[in-house]
Amino acid sequence: MKIKNLNKSTYRIICTYGDKAIIDEDSKQTPCLIRTKKKDIVTNDFVKIEKKQNTVLITEIKNRKNIFYRQNNHKKKIIVANIDHIFIVISPVPLFSSETLICMLASAQKEKIPTSIIINKTDLKNETQKLKEILTLITPFNLENEKKDSEKLNQYEFNSDLKTRILSCNTKTNNGMDEFRKFISKVKNNQIETNLALVGQSGTGKSSIVNSLIPDANSRVSAISKSLNTGRHTTTTSKSYEIEGLKNKKTWMIDTPGIEKFGISHLDMNDLKEVFTDWKLINEKYGDCKYANCFHGSEPNCQIKKLLSMLSNDPNSKLRFLNLRTRIKIWFNLSKMVRSKH
Repeated sequence: MKIKNLNKSTYRIICTYGDKAIIDEDSKQTPCLIRTKKKDIVTNDFVKIEKKQNTVLITEIKNRKNIFYRQNNHKKKIIVANIDHIFIVISPVPLFSSETLICMLASAQKEKIPTSIIINKTDLKNETQKLKEILTLITPFNLENEKKDSEKLNQYEFNSDLKTRILSCNTKTNNGMDEFRKFISKVKNNQIETNLALVGQSGTGKSSIVNSLIPDANSRVSAISKSLNTGRHTTTTSKSYEIEGLKNKKTWMIDTPGIEKFGISHLDMNDLKEVFTDWKLINEKYGDCKYANCFHGSEPNCQIKKLLSMLSNDPNSKLRFLNLRTRIKIWFNLSKMVRSKH
């Protein structure tokens, strides 16, 4: 579903809070009351409104192109809608969660949303190096390069199959921000406007990136808080900002709340396989596992575990062994979570 060109009867949601929302009305922030019944409105929804005296009512939500969401059992939390590209922000501190990153990648892939990874706080050099070493261990296993121990992580790409790029920045010195601006200006879609989102764990510096891209972001937040009469609590909701100074088209960046736990009750095993494409490649080269639904745990004649055993006996393949072992561990933990819902 593609979002058609916006007309005067369709408006973008800048942010929501309870039964209130802010829409973009001819580059002005207009407060509204939500009066839709069927769906919850989220940031970057496109809606229709009615004006009654001094009150603006949101009456209808247009069909969504996609949604990025997490789900714990039956509790579904939509983070943002209608996105052209997601940037997952990670940093050396606070403690980085490999499983959360993989969960986010799988959730974005389920909705066919292109994704990139941003390493923030690169001024913490030692910690950043450790973070990159972790990324090396969780990146998809490389069958083509038999000398991976001598290869460092490609600093530009995490997953070639999904075309997941890696970017780096430091908002304290603005190092990497010019490159980031160039990257986001090239995000392609078939619409008159581009919609981007920053997602990630709490404390990774998403808001700092927004402030670097959009110098008056804080004043815009203050205006939103005043319009909604919500004070500081608007930090718990996603907010959309127009990025000025980019060529070609209007671009919006959505800053989302920090995520502590990313539930994956909405994913199935096929969704997980989309971010573990290395399993298929290993099976193509070494043969199929005995069972079609092999979880690469204790099942007999598992080709993935056989390859792991082979690497463990090769002193020249320590990094490749650690890479595959880490991938298997994450896969097993996540697949166990997915299977537990049935």
